[in-house]
Amino acid sequence: MIKNKLKEKLNPALHYLIEYSYANMYKELSKNIYEMILNNFIKENIDICCSWYCGTDYELLDKMGYKCHYYDMDKVVTEVNSHITKNVHTVDVVFDDVKFQKNNIIVNKFCENTFPLGKLFNGDFILAGSDSNHLSNINKISSCEKLIEQNNLSTVYETRTFFNRYNFYLVAGCNI
Repeated sequence: MIKNKLKEKLNPALHYLIEYSYANMYKELSKNIYEMILNNFIKENIDICCSWYCGTDYELLDKMGYKCHYYDMDKVVTEVNSHITKNVHTVDVVFDDVKFQKNNIIVNKFCENTFPLGKLFNGDFILAGSDSNHLSNINKISSCEKLIEQNNLSTVYETRTFFNRYNFYLVAGCNI
């Protein structure tokens, strides 16, 4: 199981982070993103920003043949993720010079933690954000419309919301 493989490479005092990343809330988020990819895109290249521990995404996407690259600025996260996939990048997608794959879908799983990526990059997106009041959330998301507006999406393919401890808002669209 991927979860155990991730834990093998992490200090036992930090195993709770892996458990947290496998909580039902994050499994549901990854499942919704996966369904939105299937419903709206034919592309195989997926660049996942703010990837956190990527085990659930790896199980859903990489094992189904998608070519995923995972981007996170936390070196502990990317070091652990590198034990399940070589396509891991320790970068800040907002401030570093990032080269995404060609013909890709940009996925931002935690828009509440970042500057809107649609203002920095053009293309197809799946954007997910929540209204969690966590201190790291510099860009609290309160609606799908906010994601659309912030990321300059000119075409919207699908929107979704779900509640699990707090509200999640997801949008599949394009800003070209």
